[in-house]
Amino acid sequence: MHQTTIKDIAKRLNLSIATVSRALNDKWEVSRETRELVMRTAAEMQYRPNAQARGLVSRKTRTIGVLVPDMTSSNYFTVITKHIQEELLPMGYQLLVAQSNESPEEERVLLNHFMDSNVDGMIISTSTDSEYNTDVFEEILSRKIGIVFISRVPKKTRAPKIVVDNTEMAYRIVSHLIEEGARKVVFFSGPQNILSTRDRAIGYRRALNEHGLDHDSSLIIHSGLMVQDGYEAALRMLDSKLRPDAVFAVNDNVAFGVMKALKQRHIRIPEDISVAGFSESLAAELVEPPLTSAAAPLREIGQLAARELLHQFEGFEPKNTTTVLKSELKIRDSSRKTSLRESQSGQPGNRA
Repeated sequence: MHQTTIKDIAKRLNLSIATVSRALNDKWEVSRETRELVMRTAAEMQYRPNAQARGLVSRKTRTIGVLVPDMTSSNYFTVITKHIQEELLPMGYQLLVAQSNESPEEERVLLNHFMDSNVDGMIISTSTDSEYNTDVFEEILSRKIGIVFISRVPKKTRAPKIVVDNTEMAYRIVSHLIEEGARKVVFFSGPQNILSTRDRAIGYRRALNEHGLDHDSSLIIHSGLMVQDGYEAALRMLDSKLRPDAVFAVNDNVAFGVMKALKQRHIRIPEDISVAGFSESLAAELVEPPLTSAAAPLREIGQLAARELLHQFEGFEPKNTTTVLKSELKIRDSSRKTSLRESQSGQPGNRA
């Protein structure tokens, strides 16, 4: 079977062999349009470069390290990674994907592994302590390795960051719970050393303030980020005799744990306690009742992260910018007290 060569690609596109070679090696002399055309054609013709020889010449591995906290408990980072790959694969890059398992220590090991593997760039979402590996992030920058942070980001590191509107969306979710009749809203806040969870706490307090409701410290319950964390924290809340009429969870996993605990104690959702989450996992529509949550623009996060890396590969320095993307509030039956009361009384409820 004939193996496609650079000469074959050049003949197909009516370009010089030198131009094709420059495009495949990401050289400045070739325009972005020509480079993309050559990359697409190379993929169509199943061109397979000798990666080892090419790396020795260019000192590039055309490999991107993607490090996220978790890819098993929800679809959030899985979908983002899918869209990162969709952007980078046609440009000749492959992904080296790893998860820190919410451990800053494991995160440190993996970041160093990426550097030892000579990746060209990294897309990172931090573990439960966003600042723990600040010194490693600075080393990555000093080595001129491309870098982008997504979703969970370190505040101190001066690099591009892509996040969702955590404060605004938390404000909208809690306001919705209040508008549905809640007067005592508990926030299961997650770890406090993650910037995104602190931002959600700001939105929570802002909503209570604007509606004239109390937000003393007893209404904020620190938890982890997994289903079991929400379950155990909810049981502790119920054992302490604290009985809110609504719960806002830092993410859907924690919300699922809360719902499990409430059902175990025969507490009705939403009749007795409304529940809302954050991050719109696939299971949000499958649990009973379906969970109110915030849907992040996962495709856009992945696309922008990949494009920012490509921008850096073109010679642009990574800037300390933060791009904030809007989420979408998905209101479902776990928080619809008003429409439930109306339906029980025979009045038409608004299901929009």
